[in-house]
Amino acid sequence: MFTGLIETVGLVMSLCLSRGYGRVRILFRDKHLTMGQGDSISVDGACLTVVCCDKNGFEAEITKETISKSSLANKKYGDLVNLERAIRIGSRLGGHIVQGHIDGLGQVVCMDKFRREADVAIKVPDSLMKYVVEKGSITINGISLTVSKIGGLESIVSVVVVGYSLEHTTLSSLKAGDWVNIEVDILAKYLEKLLGKEKIHRDKDDKGLDLSFLSKHGFI
Repeated sequence: MFTGLIETVGLVMSLCLSRGYGRVRILFRDKHLTMGQGDSISVDGACLTVVCCDKNGFEAEITKETISKSSLANKKYGDLVNLERAIRIGSRLGGHIVQGHIDGLGQVVCMDKFRREADVAIKVPDSLMKYVVEKGSITINGISLTVSKIGGLESIVSVVVVGYSLEHTTLSSLKAGDWVNIEVDILAKYLEKLLGKEKIHRDKDDKGLDLSFLSKHGFI
């Protein structure tokens, strides 16, 4: 599990793909991270497993699922990626609960930069829009961001990026047309499933809104 607070930026040194699987080598650009074989690390929002590492960087394997859902397969030598190690028990949860499981790809529509912040508009897949709410959380390339505005029929999600994030992540290099990894809030998915099961039970029992329902959900 992660928080969406990026620790450092990494430099892609190599990416090998074979039969749907991959292996990537990443060097730390600024800050060295302590990690060990088997540790989990978020690379542009995708949770990968470290297979070997040293003080300068690490190698990780990429599964078929990650290749199909994320932009990692398109990375090339010299590309920068956001890195975050898995959260430790007892650490502060400064962002929000991030699994590192990419839900889909979004495309940058526009990015307007100001002195110390930027407004980024992203076209999000229609299937994911039901999980996005204004002032809610969304993960873009591994970064925990707050939704500032939701567009109309075009499924456009806007976020405001503060100066610190622009300076310490890869967001400052985004431009219109770029693809980004998106993970929606896991709490919204759980809520959807729980409400779906509740509806099935209600339809099955055909009781509708009664005293037992109100009592069960804390209204009385």
